[in-house]
Amino acid sequence: MRIIKSPAEIDCIREAAVVVEAGVKAGLERTSAGMTERDLAGIVFAEIIRAGGESPFSGVIISGDRGDVIHGGFTDWRLAEGDQIYFEPTGIKHKYSARIMRTAIAGKPSARQISTAEALIRVQDDGFAMMKAGAIAADIHEAFRKRYWSRGFERASRTKRVTPSDLTFGHLRPSSLVSGAWNGVSHGVHRERYRLERNDTDHRKGC
Repeated sequence: MRIIKSPAEIDCIREAAVVVEAGVKAGLERTSAGMTERDLAGIVFAEIIRAGGESPFSGVIISGDRGDVIHGGFTDWRLAEGDQIYFEPTGIKHKYSARIMRTAIAGKPSARQISTAEALIRVQDDGFAMMKAGAIAADIHEAFRKRYWSRGFERASRTKRVTPSDLTFGHLRPSSLVSGAWNGVSHGVHRERYRLERNDTDHRKGC
């Protein structure tokens, strides 16, 4: 895959993003205590298919104490009130893919979760403002990191476990309240010294 996509390729990725967004939206709207991760997977992937998605159908759906699995697959784990759920499925259209990341709560979020999410949203927006043609990807990545640490967040990694109650699930992810479900969005930023071009995929639009 080329780093710099053509307009036609970007259109394909945008179509894939619409497909996967439909699946996650369906999962968020129907998340509730008593369901299993497998139940949610069925909802998400069924909607991806209805929205025009192509195979293979894959993605991460983890919840509760399984939050530190990071990239684990869905299981028969049953959601309890207050459990956190992390969605990271992939949508495919015309053989191009887009992945979306969201977090949700089965029930009402705690005050700590809300304050954490609000802080992460501010950090996210500051970083997105830097994503312009000519910017260095590694500089944007470092700016994100510094803003996270300055707000007192701990590093979440495979070697330093952060509790699921921090809404991190192995990575710091900004969150917001949408459609009655507590959910968040995260976009990857490459650490390489790559300079962004005008027709690079726009992270802010879910591609």
